[in-house]
Amino acid sequence: MVSLTKQQKSKSRSKTKTPNKSSNDDGDSAGNANNNTGSTKANGGPRRKRASKASKEVDCLPLDLSGVDQLDLNSVLERDLNVAIGNLNPKYRTKPPNPEPVVNETEQVAEQLSDYVMITDELEEQSTEIDIKQRVGEQVEKTDPKAQFQKDIEAKLKKSEEEKQKKLEEEKTKLRNDLKARHLSVEDSLRLVNSRQFTMVSIDVEWHEFNPKTITEVGICVYNPRYQQNAFFPHMLNMHFIIKENKFVRNHKFVADAKDDNIASQSKVISKREIATVFKRLFTKLGPNTAIVGHNVLGDIETLIANCDVEFPQDIRILDTEKLWFGLLNVNSIAQCKYGLTYILNKLSVPHAYLHNAVNDAYYTMVACLMMCSPSFVLNCGYKEDPNKKTDKGGWAKVKPSLKFNPPEEALDLKLGKTVKTPSNTFYKADVFNYGWFDDMLSDVVSGPGK
Repeated sequence: MVSLTKQQKSKSRSKTKTPNKSSNDDGDSAGNANNNTGSTKANGGPRRKRASKASKEVDCLPLDLSGVDQLDLNSVLERDLNVAIGNLNPKYRTKPPNPEPVVNETEQVAEQLSDYVMITDELEEQSTEIDIKQRVGEQVEKTDPKAQFQKDIEAKLKKSEEEKQKKLEEEKTKLRNDLKARHLSVEDSLRLVNSRQFTMVSIDVEWHEFNPKTITEVGICVYNPRYQQNAFFPHMLNMHFIIKENKFVRNHKFVADAKDDNIASQSKVISKREIATVFKRLFTKLGPNTAIVGHNVLGDIETLIANCDVEFPQDIRILDTEKLWFGLLNVNSIAQCKYGLTYILNKLSVPHAYLHNAVNDAYYTMVACLMMCSPSFVLNCGYKEDPNKKTDKGGWAKVKPSLKFNPPEEALDLKLGKTVKTPSNTFYKADVFNYGWFDDMLSDVVSGPGK
């Protein structure tokens, strides 16, 4: 800092007092005029230079409040402040705001209407072009014999496919009705079994749980009562066929996989196309007095017909253990009782293991059928009389059947929840199918042992 002498201080005071005296004069207009001329001269140069060299002061612009309301005072002050800052340094001059454009609604509507008309014209042109192309294409098809021939072929193929599907549906409906007609009643089933004149073939088919067309196993159990009229226990032939094409397809989510758990016989690996030949030889060898046995067997028969082209004899009889169970319990609807094969075997006190193996299911279905068709079993174990109720004819009323020494429901549920699977090496090992073995087995079951 440079210290000022007394003489320099006195000069600076005299200079600063000069504008104060002029501002205190009576004439406002004269002061304004002096300031205006001073500002114009300052813009000219010489006076501006002297002022900047002496005290670096800025000329103060007086506020022009004439004709301004009190409410606009802040805006006026802000405007004058901006002008003062602009005089000090043009770099900080504030640009006045751009005035908002005045919207002409009429012109705006006219522009929108023009755009709409333009778009409409373009759409009309495009639709006209499409119509022309379609008409030209139709004319070409009519005049071009090759295109017309191709179109006729496609129409004929489509119609043929529709007729084929319709015919297949009609054949399935007819087949289902025929199979239902071949189902024997409970009374006829009892008579057929007790006549001991029919060879009974129990069948079961296992398929993939996510694709019913993928057959994995076929089980067959054959019972010929002719050579064992006085046998205390039935002698049966059991055959288990594993489909070669689906040998490694396994169930796991909804159905238990028991393909390797054959406890009835030795499994045979066979191709799918040979299943039809197996059944043809089977029915030919057994002769006309043959009956089919199964548990809800209609689905198994339809699966063999649809996927393996198996042909069943026209005069074949069908016994269904599900229907026999309903007759034994004297119920009319599946909603009135449980009817699964596992449940029936448990209620009949038949030891069993590893169901959902095709031949195991076929064997246990045959056992259940023979038990439920036994008159002694039906009379002694099927029903009991209620001594507290009498019929209109004076006899004792019959209530729901009570099977002797059948397990209670609590014990049955406990058993089903705690089944333990034995190691797979306790079962037979699968072997390759051959027709010599098959024919020998059929000969044995037809002629009986020792003949």
